[in-house]
Amino acid sequence: MADRNPKRWYDRGCVWLFAVLLAALLISACSGGPQVKRDQGGGRVVVYTRAGCPYCALAKKYLTTHQVPFEEYDIFRTEKGKRDFQALKGVGVPIFIVGDKRMDGYDEERLAALLKEEGYRVK
Repeated sequence: MADRNPKRWYDRGCVWLFAVLLAALLISACSGGPQVKRDQGGGRVVVYTRAGCPYCALAKKYLTTHQVPFEEYDIFRTEKGKRDFQALKGVGVPIFIVGDKRMDGYDEERLAALLKEEGYRVK
């Protein structure tokens, strides 16, 4: 026969709830991936690209080579990419958003300067 004592069910519920909250806290603390220190770069880097764009490929290779973490959105294949590209009134790709600054097109020297301003170590 089932135990109908509400006190026992309450106690079990609290232990279960505590365990779930603790697990959620640990997962959220650990799932952020590697944290970037300020001297390694502080601003978020977002790149809007399209498939088959040679300058986009060069840009992604440059960022990867210099170990700059970035988010990429394809302006044709992702809804966020389409929406953001329209909101940015984009004309071509790649478009870089580094921190709160924007750069259109791929120019290695300009990109390096922009990343250095945000605290990334690049050549």
